[in-house]
Amino acid sequence: MSASYILTAHEIGVIKEQASYVSSESDFSSFIRDAETAFSREHTQWIARRVANRKPK
Repeated sequence: MSASYILTAHEIGVIKEQASYVSSESDFSSFIRDAETAFSREHTQWIARRVANRKPK
């Protein structure tokens, strides 16, 4: 599990870095799409971990 958090932290760092290079609406659109994809991926992984770690009833 910590590996996925390390990857997410890295992706957030990359996103933060990319923010300083946004200089047009097109750049901003791409930046937002990439950021949303990264956070969506982490959320999907989080849900998968929760499901995998559920104890049977």
